[in-house]
This record gives sequence, structure tokens and C-alpha cells, in this order.
Amino acid sequence: MIVTELASHFADLPHGAWSEPAHTALAMPIMVPGAERPSALFIGAVSPRRVLDEDYQAFFNLLAGQIATTTAEAAAYQEQRKRAEALAELDRA
Repeated sequence: MIVTELASHFADLPHGAWSEPAHTALAMPIMVPGAERPSALFIGAVSPRRVLDEDYQAFFNLLAGQIATTTAEAAAYQEQRKRAEALAELDRA
């Protein structure tokens, strides 16, 4: 989803080294593989000095995909850790 006219929705947006703040943003769901619903929402500001073309949108898609992958890996690690703790508890019992 493309969100335009950010200044009318948000006051005092940061603009980094440039004098003008972003005027457009992309909102993209973060879909973890196997999940039915998004686990998060990625909102990325589009540079006011660049046209939002296919290549730029592909960049945002890559970011969202990387966030989804990292989120899934973190969840898998946490689940593995819980299983290891449960097995250790059984061994102690």
C-alpha cells in the first residue's frame, strides 16, 4: 500500500541529511512462512529525491522479505530453545 502526503498525517517528520522530508511511504505486511496473518507491518519512507519505480519497489519487497525470514528464524530458534529446556527438565526429573 502506498501512503502519500505524509506531512498531512504526521507532523515534524525526520528528514536526515536532506532539507525535505519524505512525502510518500510504503506499508507492507510481514508474512512469516506458514502463518495465515501478517506478523508485523513494515513502513518504509520513500526518498523524496527518488522516483518510486519498479526497482525501488523491488528493494522494499526485498527488505520486507528479509524481515520475514529473520522473524521466522528467530521464532524457530526460540521454539528449539523451549524444547531443549523441556527435555533438560525431563532429564532432571
